[in-house]
Amino acid sequence: MLDQSALNKFKQDIITFLGPVYWEPSEVAVRNLAEEIASENPRTLFEVKRIFKKHFPDVLYSVFEGVDNSDLRTLLAMVLASAKAASK
Repeated sequence: MLDQSALNKFKQDIITFLGPVYWEPSEVAVRNLAEEIASENPRTLFEVKRIFKKHFPDVLYSVFEGVDNSDLRTLLAMVLASAKAASK
């Protein structure tokens, strides 16, 4: 059974951490993204973004400047945790 609150949290994490602009995916599209991220277990946000772009190739992004590596590792851990929860 899909946990709707986990799926919503995953979507918000993607919006927060990857910065897609005007991104309004269907529930099925978000679930598919979460399942692929959870199964591939990416090690960097770059890898998460690569998976995201495969699912949503035409999305534009806001720019993140001044984000250091420790912030990126924290963001990656949060995205992975929410992806795994949303994919169950």
